[in-house]
Amino acid sequence: MEGQALQDKVAEEQIRLICTRTLQGLPVTLATAGLLVVILYSHISLWSLCAWWSLLGVMVAIRYGLFRLYHLNPKRVGSHVWQRRIILTAVFSGLIWGLGGLWMVMQVGFIQQIMVLLVLVGMGASGSTSITYLFGAFSAYLLAMFMPVSVWLLMNASHDELNPGFVGIFFMLTLWLVRHWSYHAVME
Repeated sequence: MEGQALQDKVAEEQIRLICTRTLQGLPVTLATAGLLVVILYSHISLWSLCAWWSLLGVMVAIRYGLFRLYHLNPKRVGSHVWQRRIILTAVFSGLIWGLGGLWMVMQVGFIQQIMVLLVLVGMGASGSTSITYLFGAFSAYLLAMFMPVSVWLLMNASHDELNPGFVGIFFMLTLWLVRHWSYHAVME
């Protein structure tokens, strides 16, 4: 297999892996978000937290539908169309987590901020196992998830509280680099 045919085959396999692995993790997404709601409900309006969880639930349902659609007929459209769809859902999922996390850390104390960051780190690591096969989706997910909270912490935290912002950016870069190196090692 040469050139474009090999690239097409790799792209098809990347999409297949993402659509299979991500389906398994979607319930974990809702459970993790639910845990965050339980942890923060005494600090943030329960109605607001449930609205965020519901928005995440809608995104999970969209992603579930997309991946089920793929499994019904993977060849219906080309792999580039599936890639765009996966990247788009990764961006929106990352934004829901990232902007939701930002909204949460802006309303709570330092200990709760750490809890939110730990959940985001866990979701980033989880995403690294499911969408890592498509570099654009993985990068978009990480940026959308970590940058809002990390930038806010760096710009608004006291000297002692800057560390979580740096840790978020460091973790995002570490995941990205490991994924980048792994991908190139496999492709060689």
